[in-house]
Amino acid sequence: VFTFQPNTFAALFDQEAEDYHVKGYDEQKKGNFDKALNYYSKSLSLGLETAPFYNDLGVLYEQLDLPDRAEEFYLKALKMNADYLPVYTNLAYLYQSRGDIQKTTDLLLERIRRAPENDPWKNYLTQEVYKLNPGLKAQFEREAKQREADKLKEQLAQKVREEFDLQIIRSEKHYQKGQQFLREKKYPEALEEMDRALTLTPKNPKILKIRDQILYESDIAEIK
Repeated sequence: VFTFQPNTFAALFDQEAEDYHVKGYDEQKKGNFDKALNYYSKSLSLGLETAPFYNDLGVLYEQLDLPDRAEEFYLKALKMNADYLPVYTNLAYLYQSRGDIQKTTDLLLERIRRAPENDPWKNYLTQEVYKLNPGLKAQFEREAKQREADKLKEQLAQKVREEFDLQIIRSEKHYQKGQQFLREKKYPEALEEMDRALTLTPKNPKILKIRDQILYESDIAEIK
């Protein structure tokens, strides 16, 4: 006796639903909108719920001159996956056809914000936003300059931190060498190394303390 587990049935239904989606999309590209809608309806009846499917269905309803239904499925696609970028553009242009410039602009800006740097649509959509709202161009340019300034500032700060770290390392080497000379009672050489260390890290209390010790021991040695 062979039995199917529930998840097996679910997988079969999902595959069949996606197959209908593919067939519908093929008919949609050919301009056979009625056939496409028939296949998409079968996908819906099998419970297909993906952002690309809802987006394609929205496009089809626009092609069938049913903008309200198109909007419904575009919004479902966004709810299903907010990172699915094509739906932002489609929904934006739907709102533009209704004269809702604010929603159009907001959606295109969100599409641009979520796009990767190498997205070929990014520059084109930015120009579209400028056409819709010319005042945004100056704002974007100011923001871009500020980002660049912040980036340069951070790079400079990082360079300063790296240089400071190197100075600490160099100072520590002089400090260790000075201690070695102190143990060997080579006071002039020890003092010279500590002064080099202080040049790199001024007012370092650890170095100042040893320097005072070197001077004290040097004075005692001279007295003796």
